[in-house]
Amino acid sequence: MVDGGSGLFLSLLDYTIKKHPLLADAVKTLPRNATYTCHDIQNELIGLLSDVVTESIVKEVGNSYYTLKVDGTRDPTGCKNMSIVIQFVKEYESCKVVEFLLTIATTEMGDAQTLTDTILAVLHKAGLNASKILSKVYDVASLMSGKITSLLTEIDSVRAHGPELRMEAVGLLREMTASSFLFIANFVHEVLALLDPPSKLLQREDTDLWAGLSIVASAKHCVQKLRCDEGFTKVWEKALESASARASLTTPKRKRTANKTMFDYLVEETTGQRDYDIETELKRLYYSTVDSVIEEMDKRFGERNTHLYHALATIDPESESFLDPETVKHIIDLTQSPIVKAEFEVAKQFLRSVSDKESDTDREKWTTRLILSKDHNALQTMPSVLIALKHALACGASTATHENSFSSLRNVFTDHRCSMLHKRKAQLVQLTFEKDLT
Repeated sequence: MVDGGSGLFLSLLDYTIKKHPLLADAVKTLPRNATYTCHDIQNELIGLLSDVVTESIVKEVGNSYYTLKVDGTRDPTGCKNMSIVIQFVKEYESCKVVEFLLTIATTEMGDAQTLTDTILAVLHKAGLNASKILSKVYDVASLMSGKITSLLTEIDSVRAHGPELRMEAVGLLREMTASSFLFIANFVHEVLALLDPPSKLLQREDTDLWAGLSIVASAKHCVQKLRCDEGFTKVWEKALESASARASLTTPKRKRTANKTMFDYLVEETTGQRDYDIETELKRLYYSTVDSVIEEMDKRFGERNTHLYHALATIDPESESFLDPETVKHIIDLTQSPIVKAEFEVAKQFLRSVSDKESDTDREKWTTRLILSKDHNALQTMPSVLIALKHALACGASTATHENSFSSLRNVFTDHRCSMLHKRKAQLVQLTFEKDLT
């Protein structure tokens, strides 16, 4: 029926027929005008499989509170593809934290209202309650790339590049070797180096909100320490050293000659741009930039997140304020769940007694995940404590999973399949990504 056919679907169908004798016999009885391999039938079968996977995901979520994770990328057609991922604590399998790709949604507009409406529509269609969203994680950051200095030097030295391009290369090279440019470059590098650890941590799949906020607070403290004269002097002196070392890379300036028509005149003062204290200007820029970075970090991880930070700290078994009901209340309030202080007192005493009974060799690192895994049955008698522990693990801080879904998207939506409809594309990506469910 499909001998000589092309395409992934027909190849898989041919493979399935060869593996199942009963299906092979059934295929032999099909009339030639009803082979059921047209694109409409393919789309229907893919849609049915995707519906089964989505129903399975929704069933897994159940009544659990979940974190909504959204990240976007554009495909070759210019449409914005949004990977929508659900993270929650699985009731079974020892309260394991899991993530599922719900779908790949597509929009032509990238404004906040359109994205919000699209996400809510996806949740509603899947049968998920938007009021069960515990936290939301978005990633709309862009990456920047640059060119190395040696390329500009090469362009300057090769006449085949043309005079205009060579002049532009010389101008850029001269600017890049200026002390002011090198100061800014070194300063930006130093700040970004301090922000790199939280950036990497927040991109890991196993990162929770408590770990993310802890490393962000540490990075902010390090940035604050830059705000001093010693910090500025260190960067300024490094820039001056770099400027001296790189001066040899620039093309020597053309020797200037005096204008003979001006020989009979005396210039008493300069005109145009006057000299200014570049060090003072750069110091002003230095302090204002540090203040802006700190202000932005405070804005993104402000007072509300600070309350959550302290609340999540009490969930850490190593914390001195472990299971303090007054502090952990901010997590419970996210879902307006009741809090019973007596349950926290009993749970704290119970968990510490369990830990004390274990020998040093048998004792594992005491974590929230370990507590839920080993003592889930006992904690069911203390529902408000169980809710707090689950909420702490379900609060997301990373969109790393989306990058994997975008890899599946690139494999499915190749240059040879640009005519594929979005619905089929999204369903194929989901089936590929959630292969454990299929």
